[in-house]
Amino acid sequence: MNPEFVRLLESLANGVVIAEPTGTIIFSNQFLERMFGYDHGQLLGQSVELLIPAELTKAHARHRVQYNVAPETRLMGAGRDLLGRRKDGTVFPVEVGLSPIQTPNGARVVAIVTDITARKHAEQRSLLQKDVALILSKADSIQSVAFGLLETIAASLGWKFGALWLVDGEPGALRNTAFWHATGVEAPQFETASRRMSFRMGECLLGGVWEKGKPEWVPDLAAVNGFLRAQEARAEGLRSVFVLPI
Repeated sequence: MNPEFVRLLESLANGVVIAEPTGTIIFSNQFLERMFGYDHGQLLGQSVELLIPAELTKAHARHRVQYNVAPETRLMGAGRDLLGRRKDGTVFPVEVGLSPIQTPNGARVVAIVTDITARKHAEQRSLLQKDVALILSKADSIQSVAFGLLETIAASLGWKFGALWLVDGEPGALRNTAFWHATGVEAPQFETASRRMSFRMGECLLGGVWEKGKPEWVPDLAAVNGFLRAQEARAEGLRSVFVLPI
């Protein structure tokens, strides 16, 4: 490949991968390699399907064959999401532009790949804010819309389980107001234990977040000292928690 052409591709702030019609990668710039978590040169000779989530590789291979029948410059993913797969297996949203080129060695396809994770998060936040505002605008009290509010937030953010706690009484204690769970995810013992409890400011995990006014992410509940519902959480497969003060 022409050295000047390679330097040009390496200077781009986008991922670039060039493949044969069979899908074999013959070039990837370092921006793309960093995006997908590969060392320099590691992708050469690999199939482009390596960069696709496993459950989508067969469909991608079919689309690739169809594209090669009448190749043209096009933006992929318009109106639908495309996904990439990093070396560590994590999946993230991408936008892909395809361009066919002719070389002395035959036809090739140039793909420009952009990680659109930040854009998707911004869109998700905007939609969630509008949905929450709409719910609250029709409410006569927070209690009357507690479940709908929780469902909207939890489902939008991809949670499996969610609970809403409100301050009740004087001097005030957190008491559970609503639970929500995704389809197929149930934790009746955890719910029952939660409904029996209340937390003063500064008490345990929930009271601590209330006191500090800052969200807290706990990846392993078993490591939290004094988490009063630890036994029920473990029994029902609840392993981590994100506590968000409103």
